Amino acid sequence: MKNKKVETNYCKAKKESKKRNSKGNKYKIYHEYLDESGNLLKQKGYWDDVGVYGGSLFTVICWTHPRYMFEEKVKENAYNKIDRNIGVDPFFKNFKKKYKNVGKSRKKVVSYEYSVDTENTTYPKISYTQLFEDELKVTDHVQRCSIVTYITKSARYVHVCYPIEVICEDSLKAMADEVIGYVRDYSKFYEKYGDYVYTIENYLNEKEC
Repeated sequence: MKNKKVETNYCKAKKESKKRNSKGNKYKIYHEYLDESGNLLKQKGYWDDVGVYGGSLFTVICWTHPRYMFEEKVKENAYNKIDRNIGVDPFFKNFKKKYKNVGKSRKKVVSYEYSVDTENTTYPKISYTQLFEDELKVTDHVQRCSIVTYITKSARYVHVCYPIEVICEDSLKAMADEVIGYVRDYSKFYEKYGDYVYTIENYLNEKEC
């Protein structure tokens, strides 16, 4: 059975894609990889977005490395220990989440802010680093690879998580080409990465390097 909303979005995205001006480029690079001296800004890849022109739809690839998703999940679990007390424990009743945009369509909690009701109330400081370190000691989270595609009125979006190092424009473009291939045949993605898991052992080993 056809989905009317999906078909409508596809037609609109197709029209919008034709309007986009690629200026002769195949890729739309959103972020810098070199500093003012021409040196690489990072040695490990965590996440990035890249636009790809060509075909009937403009495609935005939102890539994350399993190490990034693993770290974010551990942080989420650690911060949830605060969330579970907000509105229950008087200490946490005035806490509010503060978010940071990550990429084109993601955001994450980066901190909490609070206000003191009276001059006589004392609020101890929270160490987010310590919360994270404590959670690392007990986590059993296992990060797997994934690929999800959806179409909006303006473009096709591909959210993909798999282990590839994206640290420069060349590796970003190589990743984009690889992912476009997986979009054409998802089975190839899962044949290659379906059994891959990223665990606490991987994370700790990388921290030591």
